[in-house]
Amino acid sequence: MCNPHRPSTADSRSETVNDEHVVRREQYERLERHLRTDGRERIEMTFAEVAAVIGAPLPRSAFNYPGWWGADPTHTQAVWLDAGYQARANLTAQRVAFIKTPGS
Repeated sequence: MCNPHRPSTADSRSETVNDEHVVRREQYERLERHLRTDGRERIEMTFAEVAAVIGAPLPRSAFNYPGWWGADPTHTQAVWLDAGYQARANLTAQRVAFIKTPGS
């Protein structure tokens, strides 16, 4: 499902660059599908599990900056918003909880 706050032009194919690889928007969309399919109110995952779902290692910023897991719909990786979730990351434990937003 398309988010009206996220560009639907070529920007939707933007990439997150890591030193060793590039994660494409299409890979993050795998996480969106995973969350929609699961559908629980709260879905807890390790960062490794998120990486397995998207099929690529997460960028360093996911491990170092809480804002990477934020609610900015312009961020390529924030597909959890499109699936109706907020992300709450624990960087120390390398875990994230996806929590359904009211009305989703």
